[in-house]
Amino acid sequence: MDGLSEEELGSLDVRFPSGIASHEIIEFFEKHGLKFSEATLRKYVQLGLLPRSVRVGMKGKNRGSQGLYPISIVPQILEIKRLLQENKSIDEIRGEYFLLRSDIESVDQTTQRLFERVDAAVLGKTNDAVAEVMKRDLRAAREAAATLLERLRSIETRLSTRADLARAAAKIA
Repeated sequence: MDGLSEEELGSLDVRFPSGIASHEIIEFFEKHGLKFSEATLRKYVQLGLLPRSVRVGMKGKNRGSQGLYPISIVPQILEIKRLLQENKSIDEIRGEYFLLRSDIESVDQTTQRLFERVDAAVLGKTNDAVAEVMKRDLRAAREAAATLLERLRSIETRLSTRADLARAAAKIA
């Protein structure tokens, strides 16, 4: 992917477990000699190509908050850049390649936050039978959410593949 190894992309999960700030995204691309700006990031988010950031409070008194993006945004940006190099338009990319992606990422972010809040609420409960049932239900809900997201991503991939095949057939005809 534009000279970036899977290992380098995978290391982002370790370096930024809570998400990645916009300035860190820009620095990552600069470090690897790739052009990408804050304005372009905002544009892609506004166009629905990338998920919106989630506001997260900074530790410390009166430090405010910052927007964090899921780590998956970096490979998405690389894919957008690759498609643009293949002379795809933003409208083609949005309509055929990223039709559902930002919505799926938003669902993923929202469910993760929801599970974190439920975890905190359940952990505060004593270790009685009701708490055990809640923990079991929470595990089942996490599995169901993971399955849902996996299926949605699979559908999106098939839609993108279908669009590619339709375009290739149109070129032949």
